[in-house]
Order: sequence, then C-alpha cells, then structure tokens
Amino acid sequence: MIFLLATYLFALSKHFIDNWAVIKEKQLEKTQYEKAWNYLYQHQNKQGKKKMEEAWEKGSIVKALRQHTFMISTHKDLQDNTIH
Repeated sequence: MIFLLATYLFALSKHFIDNWAVIKEKQLEKTQYEKAWNYLYQHQNKQGKKKMEEAWEKGSIVKALRQHTFMISTHKDLQDNTIH
C-alpha cells in the first residue's frame, strides 16, 4: 500500500513539475513578445503607432471571441456530458 501511495505521489509531483516548466516557458515567451512590442512601439512614428494600436485592438477582439467561443462549446459539451 505504501508503495502504491509513493508511486502515486511521484507521478503527481512529476506532472506538477512538467506543468510548471511549461508555464514558466510560456511566461518567458510572453515577456519576450511584450519587450519586442514595446521596443517597436517606441521606435515608430505617429502613423506606425496608430497601426500598431489598431493591430492590438483587432488581436484583443479576436482573442476575446476565441475565448468566448471556447467557453460556449465547453459549456455545451458539459451539458451533453461529452467531455470525459
């Protein structure tokens, strides 16, 4: 019984560490994108900044729509009991 518990805890901790590594990698990637965006924005003229702001708004809208669509489909799947 102790062996099964130890095996379970080992598997659980390995899963946690793997997830943490992925999250950390995504955070570093996000930071890199933010720094690049800020650098480009600071070195743009007025017209370039306006285009970047428009792209930012479009990207935010698309992201919000994707997230909303995912939430609706997930909710529907949960109601249908199709997610296992």
